[in-house]
Amino acid sequence: MITILNRQNADMKRTKICILPKLNDCGGDAKKQWFIYYSYRNPADNKMVRFRIIEG
Repeated sequence: MITILNRQNADMKRTKICILPKLNDCGGDAKKQWFIYYSYRNPADNKMVRFRIIEG
């Protein structure tokens, strides 16, 4: 996990820059659609943005 210090808070709270990719395998069911999801922090508005990669 990559983190930076949030300088806006006086207590110097850590803020995540990204969430590493994770596999959603639907409990191992091969008939359902599997996907990978990850998130990163948008520097423009400082909010986390989630992405999904769906193949096949």
